[in-house]
Amino acid sequence: MLNAGIVYWYNMESPFSRLGVLAVAVLVIAVIGFNLWQQNNEPPTPEPKTYDSYWPTDGWRYAEPSDMGMDDDKLEDLVKFINRSGPDVDSVTVIRHGYIVLDEYFGDYKKDQKHSIYSCTKSVVSTLIGIAIEKGYIGDLDMTLTELFPDHTIQNMDDRKEKITLYNLLTMTAGFNARDSYLYDWEGLYKMWDAENPLQYVLDLPMAEEPGTRFEYTNGVSHVLSNLVTLKTGIPTDEFAEEHLFNPMGIKDLQWEADVNGVPWGYSEIYLTPHEMAKLGYLFLHEGEWDGEQIVPEEWVKEATRKHVDATLKDGYGYQWWIDHRGYYLGIGYKGQFIVVDPEHDLVAVLTGHSAENYDFAIRLIDSHIIPAVTG
Repeated sequence: MLNAGIVYWYNMESPFSRLGVLAVAVLVIAVIGFNLWQQNNEPPTPEPKTYDSYWPTDGWRYAEPSDMGMDDDKLEDLVKFINRSGPDVDSVTVIRHGYIVLDEYFGDYKKDQKHSIYSCTKSVVSTLIGIAIEKGYIGDLDMTLTELFPDHTIQNMDDRKEKITLYNLLTMTAGFNARDSYLYDWEGLYKMWDAENPLQYVLDLPMAEEPGTRFEYTNGVSHVLSNLVTLKTGIPTDEFAEEHLFNPMGIKDLQWEADVNGVPWGYSEIYLTPHEMAKLGYLFLHEGEWDGEQIVPEEWVKEATRKHVDATLKDGYGYQWWIDHRGYYLGIGYKGQFIVVDPEHDLVAVLTGHSAENYDFAIRLIDSHIIPAVTG
């Protein structure tokens, strides 16, 4: 019919009409031919990239954010926002499904540079307590202060102090009148630094209230925990940490400053790279397992990272871990050090910084930019 129509119009119309019909016919044939050519020459649909399951003992692997269900544009906006408004941020690393999807460093800070993790050290120390309990060096969380330190004569002993347990130390509910946090301009912290025996200094502190009454952030109790590991295992806390926690994850050359008696400070003073900090988060994301080995008891991880008491900087506090009601938990350090673990999204994020003013800016990035970048 098409050919007949063309012939009819070609015979009946003027030369100008015939030219128009021929042009239409040529165009139709060209379109059909182009479509056939395109169908035969379309490039094959690329196969989706696959990523092997692995453990980052020898180092992290990288992936495109979109391959890990992250929005590349939103992560790029995060970097731009930090460059524009967060001059005191040193680094941000985001890991999804075991692969780094964002790894940015700012100012003069370098990728492999060790960074003071400040009070994220507390999360390490509480983890060592869990390992020591599992290995039989320490009894249980109901042990009292006098049972934990039977060779120490403790001053200011009263009915309240006699009730302090290991659980109270871990959850910052011991009730000491320590005044050693930022709320008191570090008054008690300086006194602990200057003491001839920092452990004895904390044990001798007077009481402010009944143990378990409320959360009171106390740097001194975390140093008591470090001393407990050293005394009960018979080796310095840092050596115990290297053998049972860090070395299995491939973290070498541990830097951890100690007090005047050689006991590593329990409240701070560990130095790690952001990638090493992320390994600790990844260990907890996998409930204490690392490459087939249960480094930290699974039950300890669950208990350490659930809310035991209402807190201040976040909604709740576990065993030296902060708990957010949105489902993630984190280690928090002075000047904006964060180890964020988000089990719901299979995500670990690490941020570091270098000023006290950076804390408020950096912690908001978790909810404003990092978690919202998850697409599926």
